Amino acid sequence: MKSKRGFTLIELLVVTVIFGILLIVGTNLFFQVVLSANKASTDADLRQNASLVIERISRDVRGSSCLNITNGSKDLNLYQSSDCSGTAIVYRLGNNVTVGPPGQTVLSTPKANFSNSAFSDTNPTSNGKAVVVTLVVSASGDRYDFQGQITETQTISVRNGNF
Repeated sequence: MKSKRGFTLIELLVVTVIFGILLIVGTNLFFQVVLSANKASTDADLRQNASLVIERISRDVRGSSCLNITNGSKDLNLYQSSDCSGTAIVYRLGNNVTVGPPGQTVLSTPKANFSNSAFSDTNPTSNGKAVVVTLVVSASGDRYDFQGQITETQTISVRNGNF
């Protein structure tokens, strides 16, 4: 009798096919996990940008005495005087969010796009007027594999204010 040494060609092919299937399944699973992590990271970045901008606008709106919305609901002008005179703090919505004067300070990161955002006013309430800030933030740039978009809306009451 001859002793067997090694594997037959069929055995090697079967093992190779099984290993290939497992490798394909493992690779697909890995890429799904990476894409999910990128989506979660993108959403977190967008929410953080929106929260920062809304928090800053809220603080300034509550501290103002007069405000008006101009430039097709893209500019929010905040005044310390009740007759809307003097120097205004101007929030401008575009690809990014800027605030000024003095100078234009960019509040958002370059990867976040705010171009579909808007300011609008509300009807009088028991505590005065309010402004509705609707931020539509989308991811842009090379960093994101996932192109995300979120919408944050907040109504901010103006203390002792006029429109």
